[in-house]
Amino acid sequence: MAPEQIQGKRGDARTDLYALGILLYEMLTGAVPFHGDNALAVMHQHLTATPPLPRQSNPEIPPNLEAIIMKAVRKNPKERYQSAGAFLADIKNYQELDISQFPRGPEQVAGLVTNRQIWILAGAIAFGLWPSLR
Repeated sequence: MAPEQIQGKRGDARTDLYALGILLYEMLTGAVPFHGDNALAVMHQHLTATPPLPRQSNPEIPPNLEAIIMKAVRKNPKERYQSAGAFLADIKNYQELDISQFPRGPEQVAGLVTNRQIWILAGAIAFGLWPSLR
């Protein structure tokens, strides 16, 4: 789940692009970016942690492709790709990209949910109440 979904916010195309970035990360590294003992621990990491750089797991990934992945999985939807077309254009032309303009460094996530809110959300999902809470 994208960070905004975990926070109970409505998603948009950028939410799907986050998921696509996570899938691309997994396909190229052979590993998920976040690990935990349970789903709540993994959700917390989606909210607060920056994934390890894909090239740490697979040094054969070109730096430009790594930059595309890391842009797609930014916590803040405003820092991600704004459309699937823009994402696809960068993937098609990854070798020519100037990645100096890509977002880098640690992310600040505004409005983080508390652990209590995560537990309530998890309970609502488990008991099928999620649609009625929206």
